[in-house]
Amino acid sequence: MIDIVSEKILANLPGGKYSRWSVGLSTEYLELLLWVVGVYGDEYNKAKIGAGINPTHALNCYHRVERMFIALDKISVIQAGGDIEESFLFFSDLGSGPAFSELFRERLAKSNSHEKWAANLNERQLYILLWQVGEHGIRVNLWRGGDYPYAFDLAPQREDIMQSALQVLVAIYGRNVIDVSAAKNKVLCTV
Repeated sequence: MIDIVSEKILANLPGGKYSRWSVGLSTEYLELLLWVVGVYGDEYNKAKIGAGINPTHALNCYHRVERMFIALDKISVIQAGGDIEESFLFFSDLGSGPAFSELFRERLAKSNSHEKWAANLNERQLYILLWQVGEHGIRVNLWRGGDYPYAFDLAPQREDIMQSALQVLVAIYGRNVIDVSAAKNKVLCTV
């Protein structure tokens, strides 16, 4: 990840309560993370639109894990190209500069639709994305030891895709050994 991510982001990761998990993340896992966020975000954002922009009508979560749900919502906002004001995060040197090297941005822009969304991420958006993945991942692990506690009120195939995507997201956060091809097949329910 060192050769493709902004030096400013790399300098801020170790100091963040929920971002330090990503220090030393391999490029392969970063790409898988962006792909998984693309798949999840697409499905989640469709559900938000279908629910009239109120995702709680389409997505149900246990009340005790509200911050996990909020993190997922923020992840979907970033995936959709939005920005989030996080006043409690101190990373004033991060802004609208590109999050990735020019070559990596070009590669993302030419990739399949599940990664294209990330080509234009700025430093702030990527940092917040990594932070929210950390916030979500730690709460999943505390909640049930990694057993995913969400129920989605969606068509079974869409629910399976979202559940699988989030399981891979938590596995990346936990630095589990992941076969990238198998993970993508699992998420897209092709296995």
